[in-house]
Parts: sequence; C-alpha cells; structure tokens
Amino acid sequence: MQAAPAIAGITTPAEMEAFLDSLVSEQIKTDQIPGAVVTVVKGGQVFFAKGYGYSNVADQSPVSPTRTLFRIGSTTKLFVWTSVMQLVEQGKLDLNADINTYLDFQIPATFPKPVTMKDLLTHTPGFEESNVGLFVYTPERVFLKYCSFAKL
Repeated sequence: MQAAPAIAGITTPAEMEAFLDSLVSEQIKTDQIPGAVVTVVKGGQVFFAKGYGYSNVADQSPVSPTRTLFRIGSTTKLFVWTSVMQLVEQGKLDLNADINTYLDFQIPATFPKPVTMKDLLTHTPGFEESNVGLFVYTPERVFLKYCSFAKL
C-alpha cells in the first residue's frame, strides 16, 4: 500500500490571496457583509493580511488591514479559551481551582463554593451582567457615547 502524496498547501502570500479573494468576495456578496479583514499568521509572523469591502459603505472607503478597526465582541472568547486550555495542558492552570489563586484582586466569597475558571468559561460564575448603554442606535449617539465630555 502506497502512502498518500504529501500536499504542500498554500506556500506563498500570493497563493493565499488567490485562494481568499474569491472566497471572501463571495461571502461578502452572499451575506451582505460591508467589509472584513483576513490576517493569517504563520510561524509567529504575519503571512498574509488584506482588507475586503468597505469600512464606510456610503463613502466607499476601502477596508485597510492595518487601519480599519472591527469590534469583535464575543468572538474574543475563542482566543481566551484557547489560551486558557493551552495553560491547562502545560499544567500552569487548573480549571477547578479558586479563580482568586490567579488574580491580583479578590472576588468576594459570596457563594457556597469558590468561582473557578471553569465557571468563567461556561458563563456560570453567578455574576450579573447588564448591557444597558452598550449599544447606540443612531450616528449622533456614537459621537456622544465616545466623548468623555458629553452626557448621554
């Protein structure tokens, strides 16, 4: 039985661009996405970075991979969880330990058992959260929300 031939995959930024251009452009069109940035890191270095679509649709300002900012919100959990699990694998973090072990401040002992990293990762620590005032619904309110001298 012969071994399957090795697949080289994408080896250059130009190959990555050729692959992503059609894929991302189609997604932008199909899902009506105004703009996106794709960055691929390989060997600890940026291998490829490109903006697609518009950062401002009305002005048709293109997305820049180095200047356009996107609020990724809850997606950050994926990065945090991956990092946490890498620390667990390295034996540097225990998912079931009291979270206060790892903090430079103390969460008060207000529950029958300590809050753990596992509780935090599964959104079950018992903390209340409020999104009041987090979102704005008109362009005028964006300016007011982000200017410290303005009152909402």
